[in-house]
Amino acid sequence: MKIININKARKIIELAKLKTENSVSVIDSNFDASNQILDNLIDKYSSKSTINSSNDSNTGLNKNLNINLKQDQKPNSKKNPKKNLSRNSDNKAKNSWGEVANWYEDLLTSPRSFQSNVILPNLQRLLDLKKTDIVLDLACGEGFFPAQFEKHCKLTGIDIAPELINLAREKCKNSEFIVAKAENIDKLTLPKFNKVYTVLAIQNIQGLNETFKNISSFLTPGGQWIIVMNHPAFRQLKNSEWLYIKEAEVQYRLLSKYMTSYKEEILMNPSKRETKKTLTYHRPLQEYIKVAKNNGLALTNMEEWISHIVQDTDYKETARKEFPMFMTLVFSKL
Repeated sequence: MKIININKARKIIELAKLKTENSVSVIDSNFDASNQILDNLIDKYSSKSTINSSNDSNTGLNKNLNINLKQDQKPNSKKNPKKNLSRNSDNKAKNSWGEVANWYEDLLTSPRSFQSNVILPNLQRLLDLKKTDIVLDLACGEGFFPAQFEKHCKLTGIDIAPELINLAREKCKNSEFIVAKAENIDKLTLPKFNKVYTVLAIQNIQGLNETFKNISSFLTPGGQWIIVMNHPAFRQLKNSEWLYIKEAEVQYRLLSKYMTSYKEEILMNPSKRETKKTLTYHRPLQEYIKVAKNNGLALTNMEEWISHIVQDTDYKETARKEFPMFMTLVFSKL
């Protein structure tokens, strides 16, 4: 819980369109407290140029504001890890995903996982697999999706982590698996694919242009690349938060960045303090579209998917279904 003077937080209240002479309790739904975004807002709105202190005394807004603002993570993060944990192509973490291979497999196969409940049924619908399809799973991990798809098509999986590839080979007997970085698959001898998909991994790949160039070179004309990612606007690690104003019963999504591209170091397994770290790369939507265009790919479809999890909270979840967790982009080879 962080206590700040109302003079410093008045603009936050105005954003919520809430006017009251009482203290306002702002409660977030999830996990470990983080005041980074709030501190930025306080710094921004505490200047004399943006806050008129006399207005506070005229309206009676002279009490302290009680704010509890917590970091955005996966629902039930104490038991389940962050949603965007996926394979990293940065040299710094070349083999890191192999060290958490078994934990990662448990995550994906959990009955409550986003992969099982949200991504799989939607990805099946978009892929619409046929026996004649030649499919690539780029950043295939331990083979969760290939295990669901290999009986419907000819499938190849590529991942940077040998340990994950070994797990994939154990569960998928009819697919081929290769250890390689997404940026380096141009050095491989691969067939032409008419369908490619990448799930929760594009934001962990450093070389975006190289990856798009490679996929474009292996796609047949009219072939599609389906990319599922954490929503780049609403689900940024450390730069997006849930904000709830109890008295107004209104829930908000608070963002501090979007247009700026940046990389963020995160724990690979948040449930363990001593776990390895990896990098995630935030990019605005236009960056993906521009890189795609420069490599002969056109955006032909886009979908946004909400979480299936209902939070057990002591307040109303008024906006969770309004802010999607995942964005899916479909690029077609020109």
